[in-house]
Amino acid sequence: MTIHKLNFALFIIAAMLSKASLIIAQEDPPPPRQWQVFVEDAPAGGSDRLTFVDMLSGEIQTTTISGGERYTTLAEGVLYYDMRQARLMIVRPNALPQPLTNIPIPPNIQRIDWAVSDDLTRLAWTLTTREDDNLSTITYVKQLNVDEAQIVFEDGPRSDGLRAMPVAFSPDNSQLYMDFQPDGVADLTIFPQYARLFSVNITTGEVIDLPGEPGCFCGAGFGAGWFLRLGLTPDGQDFDLYAVLLPDETITTIPAFRLRNFTQAGAIRISPDGRKAVYARVQFSGFGTEEATAQTVLILADLSTMTQEALGQPIEEVVYPIGWTEDNTAVLVRSKERSGTWKIHIQDGTLHHIATETYIGVITAPYAEGNPS
Repeated sequence: MTIHKLNFALFIIAAMLSKASLIIAQEDPPPPRQWQVFVEDAPAGGSDRLTFVDMLSGEIQTTTISGGERYTTLAEGVLYYDMRQARLMIVRPNALPQPLTNIPIPPNIQRIDWAVSDDLTRLAWTLTTREDDNLSTITYVKQLNVDEAQIVFEDGPRSDGLRAMPVAFSPDNSQLYMDFQPDGVADLTIFPQYARLFSVNITTGEVIDLPGEPGCFCGAGFGAGWFLRLGLTPDGQDFDLYAVLLPDETITTIPAFRLRNFTQAGAIRISPDGRKAVYARVQFSGFGTEEATAQTVLILADLSTMTQEALGQPIEEVVYPIGWTEDNTAVLVRSKERSGTWKIHIQDGTLHHIATETYIGVITAPYAEGNPS
Protein backbone atom coordinates (compact mmCIF):
# COMPACT_ATOMS: atom_id res chain seq x y z
CA MET A 1 0.00 0.00 0.00
CA THR A 2 1.40 3.41 -0.96
CA ILE A 3 1.87 6.11 1.65
CA HIS A 4 -0.88 8.13 -0.05
CA LYS A 5 -3.36 5.26 0.21
CA LEU A 6 -2.32 4.57 3.81
CA ASN A 7 -2.87 8.19 4.79
CA PHE A 8 -6.26 8.16 3.09
CA ALA A 9 -7.26 4.98 4.94
CA LEU A 10 -6.17 6.47 8.25
CA PHE A 11 -8.15 9.59 7.44
CA ILE A 12 -11.30 7.51 6.81
CA ILE A 13 -10.81 5.57 10.07
CA ALA A 14 -10.25 8.79 12.01
CA ALA A 15 -13.36 10.31 10.47
CA MET A 16 -15.40 7.23 11.40
CA LEU A 17 -14.11 7.33 15.00
CA SER A 18 -14.82 11.05 15.17
CA LYS A 19 -18.36 10.49 13.89
CA ALA A 20 -18.90 7.68 16.40
CA SER A 21 -17.66 9.93 19.20
CA LEU A 22 -20.01 12.67 18.03
CA ILE A 23 -22.94 10.26 18.06
CA ILE A 24 -22.04 9.17 21.59
CA ALA A 25 -21.63 12.78 22.69
CA GLN A 26 -24.99 13.74 21.21
CA GLU A 27 -26.86 10.79 22.70
CA ASP A 28 -29.99 11.99 24.45
CA PRO A 29 -29.83 12.01 28.24
CA PRO A 30 -32.15 9.60 30.05
CA PRO A 31 -35.68 10.96 30.42
CA PRO A 32 -36.68 12.48 33.76
CA ARG A 33 -38.35 10.21 36.25
CA GLN A 34 -41.23 10.85 38.59
CA TRP A 35 -40.26 10.56 42.24
CA GLN A 36 -42.32 10.53 45.41
CA VAL A 37 -40.46 12.37 48.15
CA PHE A 38 -40.56 11.68 51.89
CA VAL A 39 -38.67 13.16 54.84
CA GLU A 40 -37.73 11.65 58.17
CA ASP A 41 -37.15 14.42 60.66
CA ALA A 42 -34.00 14.10 62.71
CA PRO A 43 -33.81 14.44 66.49
CA ALA A 44 -32.38 17.71 67.75
CA GLY A 45 -28.88 18.24 66.39
CA GLY A 46 -29.17 15.45 63.81
CA SER A 47 -29.66 15.36 60.05
CA ASP A 48 -32.92 14.90 58.18
CA ARG A 49 -33.18 12.13 55.60
CA LEU A 50 -34.93 12.72 52.29
CA THR A 51 -36.11 9.59 50.47
CA PHE A 52 -36.81 9.67 46.71
CA VAL A 53 -38.90 6.76 45.41
CA ASP A 54 -39.03 6.17 41.63
CA MET A 55 -42.75 5.79 40.92
CA LEU A 56 -42.11 3.45 37.96
CA SER A 57 -39.32 1.14 39.11
CA GLY A 58 -39.56 1.51 42.88
CA GLU A 59 -35.87 2.45 43.07
CA ILE A 60 -35.01 4.36 46.24
CA GLN A 61 -32.45 7.13 46.64
CA THR A 62 -31.72 8.88 49.94
CA THR A 63 -30.10 12.22 50.74
CA THR A 64 -29.03 13.48 54.15
CA ILE A 65 -29.62 17.17 54.92
CA SER A 66 -28.05 18.97 57.87
CA GLY A 67 -29.69 22.15 59.11
CA GLY A 68 -32.66 21.94 56.75
CA GLU A 69 -36.28 22.86 57.36
CA ARG A 70 -39.59 23.51 55.56
CA TYR A 71 -39.13 21.02 52.72
CA THR A 72 -41.31 21.91 49.71
CA THR A 73 -41.66 20.18 46.34
CA LEU A 74 -41.10 22.14 43.14
CA ALA A 75 -41.59 20.74 39.64
CA GLU A 76 -38.05 19.33 39.41
CA GLY A 77 -36.65 19.26 42.94
CA VAL A 78 -37.13 19.83 46.66
CA LEU A 79 -36.74 23.32 48.08
CA TYR A 80 -35.67 23.87 51.68
CA TYR A 81 -34.18 26.48 53.97
CA ASP A 82 -30.58 25.88 55.05
CA MET A 83 -30.39 27.38 58.53
CA ARG A 84 -26.58 27.29 58.57
CA GLN A 85 -26.21 29.36 55.39
CA ALA A 86 -29.48 31.35 55.72
CA ARG A 87 -30.15 30.41 52.10
CA LEU A 88 -32.78 28.60 50.00
CA MET A 89 -31.46 25.36 48.52
CA ILE A 90 -32.71 22.83 45.96
CA VAL A 91 -31.88 19.12 46.07
CA ARG A 92 -32.60 16.37 43.52
CA PRO A 93 -32.10 12.58 43.58
CA ASN A 94 -28.43 11.58 43.82
CA ALA A 95 -27.22 15.18 43.54
CA LEU A 96 -25.72 17.65 45.95
CA PRO A 97 -27.91 20.56 47.11
CA GLN A 98 -27.53 23.76 45.10
CA PRO A 99 -28.52 27.36 45.94
CA LEU A 100 -31.84 28.44 44.45
CA THR A 101 -30.40 31.71 43.17
CA ASN A 102 -27.23 33.76 43.16
CA ILE A 103 -29.03 36.81 44.59
CA PRO A 104 -26.85 37.95 47.54
CA ILE A 105 -28.22 37.31 51.01
CA PRO A 106 -28.07 40.46 53.20
CA PRO A 107 -25.89 40.11 56.31
CA ASN A 108 -28.78 41.28 58.53
CA ILE A 109 -31.19 38.65 57.20
CA GLN A 110 -33.90 37.78 59.73
CA ARG A 111 -35.79 35.06 57.86
CA ILE A 112 -36.92 33.83 54.44
CA ASP A 113 -40.50 32.86 53.59
CA TRP A 114 -41.79 31.46 50.31
CA ALA A 115 -44.81 30.23 48.36
CA VAL A 116 -45.07 27.97 45.31
CA SER A 117 -47.68 28.23 42.55
CA ASP A 118 -50.19 25.38 42.24
CA ASP A 119 -48.66 24.29 38.92
CA LEU A 120 -45.20 24.24 40.58
CA THR A 121 -43.73 26.51 37.89
CA ARG A 122 -43.28 29.72 39.93
CA LEU A 123 -41.78 30.58 43.25
CA ALA A 124 -42.12 33.70 45.40
CA TRP A 125 -39.82 34.38 48.33
CA THR A 126 -39.42 37.22 50.78
CA LEU A 127 -36.21 38.29 52.49
CA THR A 128 -36.83 39.94 55.86
CA THR A 129 -34.03 42.06 57.29
CA ARG A 130 -33.71 43.89 60.60
CA GLU A 131 -31.90 47.17 61.14
CA ASP A 132 -32.04 48.24 64.78
CA ASP A 133 -35.73 47.64 65.61
CA ASN A 134 -37.04 48.16 62.07
CA LEU A 135 -38.06 45.42 59.66
CA SER A 136 -37.79 45.60 55.87
CA THR A 137 -38.91 43.05 53.30
CA ILE A 138 -38.23 42.48 49.63
CA THR A 139 -40.23 39.90 47.66
CA TYR A 140 -39.08 38.17 44.48
CA VAL A 141 -40.94 36.05 41.94
CA LYS A 142 -39.17 33.61 39.66
CA GLN A 143 -40.23 31.22 36.92
CA LEU A 144 -38.40 28.03 37.77
CA ASN A 145 -37.25 27.39 34.19
CA VAL A 146 -35.47 30.76 33.86
CA ASP A 147 -32.59 32.29 35.78
CA GLU A 148 -33.93 35.80 36.32
CA ALA A 149 -36.09 36.84 39.28
CA GLN A 150 -38.13 40.03 39.52
CA ILE A 151 -38.85 42.18 42.53
CA VAL A 152 -42.63 42.44 42.95
CA PHE A 153 -43.02 44.03 46.40
CA GLU A 154 -40.88 46.04 48.82
CA ASP A 155 -41.91 47.23 52.26
CA GLY A 156 -40.24 49.06 55.15
CA PRO A 157 -38.39 49.94 57.15
CA ARG A 158 -41.22 49.79 59.67
CA SER A 159 -41.22 49.80 63.47
CA ASP A 160 -44.65 48.23 64.12
CA GLY A 161 -43.33 44.66 64.12
CA LEU A 162 -45.10 43.65 60.90
CA ARG A 163 -43.38 41.95 57.99
CA ALA A 164 -44.72 40.99 54.58
CA MET A 165 -44.64 37.36 53.44
CA PRO A 166 -45.94 35.43 50.40
CA VAL A 167 -48.79 32.98 50.90
CA ALA A 168 -50.03 31.72 47.50
CA PHE A 169 -50.43 32.48 43.79
CA SER A 170 -53.69 33.00 41.91
CA PRO A 171 -54.63 30.12 39.56
CA ASP A 172 -53.35 32.06 36.51
CA ASN A 173 -50.19 33.15 38.38
CA SER A 174 -50.95 36.83 37.72
CA GLN A 175 -51.47 37.69 41.41
CA LEU A 176 -49.37 36.96 44.46
CA TYR A 177 -51.33 36.71 47.70
CA MET A 178 -49.38 38.02 50.72
CA ASP A 179 -49.84 38.78 54.40
CA PHE A 180 -48.59 41.34 56.89
CA GLN A 181 -47.40 39.05 59.66
CA PRO A 182 -46.65 40.08 63.27
CA ASP A 183 -43.00 39.10 63.55
CA GLY A 184 -42.29 36.35 66.06
CA VAL A 185 -45.92 35.46 66.72
CA ALA A 186 -45.92 32.67 64.13
CA ASP A 187 -43.41 30.75 66.25
CA LEU A 188 -46.02 30.57 69.03
CA THR A 189 -48.92 29.14 66.97
CA ILE A 190 -49.27 25.51 65.92
CA PHE A 191 -50.75 26.44 62.52
CA PRO A 192 -50.06 29.44 60.26
CA GLN A 193 -52.28 32.40 61.13
CA TYR A 194 -52.75 35.55 59.04
CA ALA A 195 -53.41 39.16 60.01
CA ARG A 196 -53.97 41.17 56.83
CA LEU A 197 -54.05 39.34 53.51
CA PHE A 198 -53.64 41.28 50.27
CA SER A 199 -52.87 40.71 46.60
CA VAL A 200 -50.01 42.04 44.49
CA ASN A 201 -50.36 42.23 40.71
CA ILE A 202 -47.10 40.68 39.52
CA THR A 203 -47.05 42.75 36.31
CA THR A 204 -48.20 46.18 37.53
CA GLY A 205 -47.34 46.01 41.24
CA GLU A 206 -50.87 47.09 42.24
CA VAL A 207 -51.64 46.19 45.87
CA ILE A 208 -55.22 45.51 47.04
CA ASP A 209 -56.60 44.12 50.32
CA LEU A 210 -58.46 40.85 49.83
CA PRO A 211 -62.21 40.83 50.61
CA GLY A 212 -62.93 41.14 54.34
CA GLU A 213 -59.35 42.06 55.26
CA PRO A 214 -57.97 42.73 57.72
CA GLY A 215 -59.58 39.88 59.66
CA CYS A 216 -58.79 38.21 62.96
CA PHE A 217 -55.39 36.59 63.42
CA CYS A 218 -56.74 33.26 62.14
CA GLY A 219 -56.11 30.61 59.52
CA ALA A 220 -56.69 30.95 55.78
CA GLY A 221 -56.26 28.94 52.60
CA PHE A 222 -56.13 29.37 48.83
CA GLY A 223 -56.79 26.88 46.04
CA ALA A 224 -58.87 26.21 42.93
CA GLY A 225 -59.78 29.91 42.83
CA TRP A 226 -61.08 29.95 46.42
CA PHE A 227 -60.00 32.20 49.27
CA LEU A 228 -61.12 30.68 52.58
CA ARG A 229 -60.76 32.54 55.86
CA LEU A 230 -61.44 31.34 59.39
CA GLY A 231 -63.08 33.80 61.78
CA LEU A 232 -64.16 33.54 65.40
CA THR A 233 -67.86 33.29 66.09
CA PRO A 234 -69.38 36.16 68.15
CA ASP A 235 -69.12 34.09 71.35
CA GLY A 236 -65.43 33.39 70.63
CA GLN A 237 -65.92 29.64 71.01
CA ASP A 238 -65.92 28.36 67.42
CA PHE A 239 -64.88 29.23 63.87
CA ASP A 240 -67.03 30.33 60.97
CA LEU A 241 -65.50 29.84 57.55
CA TYR A 242 -65.69 32.73 55.08
CA ALA A 243 -65.58 31.70 51.42
CA VAL A 244 -64.74 33.94 48.45
CA LEU A 245 -64.44 32.69 44.88
CA LEU A 246 -61.86 35.16 43.55
CA PRO A 247 -61.82 37.54 41.75
CA ASP A 248 -65.44 37.98 42.90
CA GLU A 249 -65.58 39.85 46.20
CA THR A 250 -68.79 38.25 47.52
CA ILE A 251 -68.20 36.69 50.94
CA THR A 252 -70.27 33.62 51.88
CA THR A 253 -70.31 32.58 55.54
CA ILE A 254 -70.20 28.86 56.25
CA PRO A 255 -71.58 28.50 59.79
CA ALA A 256 -69.28 26.95 62.37
CA PHE A 257 -69.33 23.30 63.31
CA ARG A 258 -69.86 23.52 67.07
CA LEU A 259 -66.92 22.00 68.90
CA ARG A 260 -66.28 23.38 72.37
CA ASN A 261 -62.75 24.00 73.66
CA PHE A 262 -61.06 23.26 70.34
CA THR A 263 -59.51 26.71 70.31
CA GLN A 264 -56.74 26.31 67.71
CA ALA A 265 -57.63 26.07 64.02
CA GLY A 266 -55.84 26.24 60.71
CA ALA A 267 -53.97 24.37 57.95
CA ILE A 268 -56.78 24.74 55.39
CA ARG A 269 -56.38 22.51 52.31
CA ILE A 270 -58.74 22.92 49.36
CA SER A 271 -59.36 19.99 47.02
CA PRO A 272 -58.01 20.46 43.48
CA ASP A 273 -61.55 20.23 42.06
CA GLY A 274 -62.65 23.12 44.31
CA ARG A 275 -65.55 21.22 45.85
CA LYS A 276 -64.34 20.64 49.39
CA ALA A 277 -61.85 21.86 51.96
CA VAL A 278 -60.47 20.43 55.17
CA TYR A 279 -58.73 21.96 58.17
CA ALA A 280 -57.71 21.04 61.70
CA ARG A 281 -59.04 22.10 65.10
CA VAL A 282 -57.07 21.26 68.24
CA GLN A 283 -57.91 21.05 71.93
CA PHE A 284 -55.17 21.23 74.58
CA SER A 285 -55.56 19.94 78.12
CA GLY A 286 -53.08 20.53 80.93
CA PHE A 287 -51.02 22.81 78.73
CA GLY A 288 -47.51 23.37 80.13
CA THR A 289 -47.64 20.38 82.47
CA GLU A 290 -46.26 16.84 82.24
CA GLU A 291 -49.82 15.59 81.83
CA ALA A 292 -50.51 17.81 78.81
CA THR A 293 -52.57 16.14 76.08
CA ALA A 294 -53.94 17.20 72.71
CA GLN A 295 -56.80 16.15 70.49
CA THR A 296 -57.37 17.03 66.86
CA VAL A 297 -60.62 16.99 64.94
CA LEU A 298 -60.47 17.45 61.19
CA ILE A 299 -63.28 19.61 59.80
CA LEU A 300 -64.65 19.03 56.30
CA ALA A 301 -66.26 21.95 54.49
CA ASP A 302 -68.51 21.35 51.49
CA LEU A 303 -68.10 24.32 49.14
CA SER A 304 -71.24 23.39 47.18
CA THR A 305 -73.67 23.22 50.11
CA MET A 306 -71.64 25.67 52.25
CA THR A 307 -71.71 23.42 55.32
CA GLN A 308 -69.14 22.11 57.78
CA GLU A 309 -68.91 18.79 59.61
CA ALA A 310 -66.40 16.69 61.54
CA LEU A 311 -64.36 14.27 59.46
CA GLY A 312 -63.79 11.04 61.36
CA GLN A 313 -63.11 10.64 65.06
CA PRO A 314 -60.88 12.78 67.32
CA ILE A 315 -57.18 11.98 66.96
CA GLU A 316 -55.10 11.86 70.15
CA GLU A 317 -52.28 14.17 69.01
CA VAL A 318 -51.75 17.31 66.94
CA VAL A 319 -52.15 16.46 63.26
CA TYR A 320 -53.03 18.53 60.23
CA PRO A 321 -53.85 18.02 56.53
CA ILE A 322 -51.07 18.43 53.97
CA GLY A 323 -52.93 17.72 50.72
CA TRP A 324 -55.49 15.70 48.81
CA THR A 325 -55.21 12.50 46.84
CA GLU A 326 -55.43 12.82 43.05
CA ASP A 327 -59.06 11.65 42.92
CA ASN A 328 -60.17 14.09 45.67
CA THR A 329 -61.53 11.23 47.79
CA ALA A 330 -59.06 11.33 50.67
CA VAL A 331 -56.85 13.75 52.59
CA LEU A 332 -53.20 13.21 53.49
CA VAL A 333 -52.35 14.01 57.11
CA ARG A 334 -49.12 14.44 59.10
CA SER A 335 -48.26 14.75 62.78
CA LYS A 336 -46.66 17.70 64.53
CA GLU A 337 -44.73 15.41 66.85
CA ARG A 338 -43.40 12.53 64.73
CA SER A 339 -42.60 11.39 61.21
CA GLY A 340 -45.26 9.53 59.28
CA THR A 341 -48.11 9.98 56.81
CA TRP A 342 -51.77 9.07 57.23
CA LYS A 343 -54.75 9.10 54.88
CA ILE A 344 -58.34 9.81 55.89
CA HIS A 345 -61.21 9.01 53.50
CA ILE A 346 -63.86 11.70 53.27
CA GLN A 347 -66.67 9.21 52.60
CA ASP A 348 -66.44 7.31 55.89
CA GLY A 349 -63.74 9.15 57.90
CA THR A 350 -61.51 6.09 58.27
CA LEU A 351 -57.87 6.89 59.05
CA HIS A 352 -55.00 4.75 57.72
CA HIS A 353 -51.27 4.92 58.44
CA ILE A 354 -49.65 4.71 54.98
CA ALA A 355 -45.98 5.62 55.51
CA THR A 356 -43.45 5.76 58.35
CA GLU A 357 -41.87 8.88 56.82
CA THR A 358 -43.62 12.17 56.08
CA TYR A 359 -44.82 12.64 52.51
CA ILE A 360 -43.73 15.88 50.84
CA GLY A 361 -44.92 15.51 47.24
CA VAL A 362 -43.96 14.40 43.72
CA ILE A 363 -41.19 15.80 41.53
CA THR A 364 -40.09 15.07 37.97
CA ALA A 365 -36.31 15.01 37.87
CA PRO A 366 -33.46 13.25 36.05
CA TYR A 367 -31.30 10.76 37.87
CA ALA A 368 -27.53 11.16 37.63
CA GLU A 369 -25.66 7.85 37.78
CA GLY A 370 -22.69 7.59 40.12
CA ASN A 371 -21.82 9.58 43.21
CA PRO A 372 -23.01 13.16 43.47
CA SER A 373 -20.31 15.75 42.89
